[in-house]
Amino acid sequence: MKITREQVMDLQQRNRNLAAKIIMLEEANKAKQEVIDTLLTDLRSERDFTKSLELRMRAMDEDESGSVDDKPSIKSIVREELKDWPGVTWAQVKGGRKPWHVVQARRQCLQAVYQKRPDLTLQEIGRIFNKDHSTVCYAVYQGNQILKKMELNRQRKAAERGEV
Repeated sequence: MKITREQVMDLQQRNRNLAAKIIMLEEANKAKQEVIDTLLTDLRSERDFTKSLELRMRAMDEDESGSVDDKPSIKSIVREELKDWPGVTWAQVKGGRKPWHVVQARRQCLQAVYQKRPDLTLQEIGRIFNKDHSTVCYAVYQGNQILKKMELNRQRKAAERGEV
């Protein structure tokens, strides 16, 4: 069987067309893979966000007795602490405003939740209050410093009265 020059040229053209089609398909696959990678990244972010919401809901969830697993609920702890701060609301405590009385109420609430709910991490408490974990850590630190000062003042006054 003899192949003519026209047939060879025709085969070469078909090979070029197929090679071009392969390149085009590879580029389309690459673009699709980039979309898939982006979607996977978005999915991971959504899962992380969902997990943080679940943690927040678990911590905030109250049963009929007002507690979860025999621990006081976050709402009840905050409600109790805000009794000392008339006019300060939960929304203000969670918010970013910085009037002195709101900041002090927020710190007191953070300290109370940290002390009364040792099952929660600093990150979880921070998520509940829409704050960074370092804010929670600093509030706890400040609370401890205040307690130390109060104890030193009590000891000093006792020493002045001669009660040592």
